Amino acid sequence: MQEIKFQIKGMHCTSCAFLIEENLKGQPGIIQVKVNHSGQNGEVIYDENSTSESAIFQRVREAGDYQAEKI
Repeated sequence: MQEIKFQIKGMHCTSCAFLIEENLKGQPGIIQVKVNHSGQNGEVIYDENSTSESAIFQRVREAGDYQAEKI
């Protein structure tokens, strides 16, 4: 298991955070997701044999007009 922490640009409300969380939860290999609107950040615990950092960041972008950058 790996943990990644990242900043998220483009979130405007708690619904944005919820949307990103739900999009990430649908990805194979994701074990735990926490997205914080007020902190503009996220944390993901994932199985590195099933997914990757780049795939996680791609899912964040696919959720809307968001950009993720590793902390």
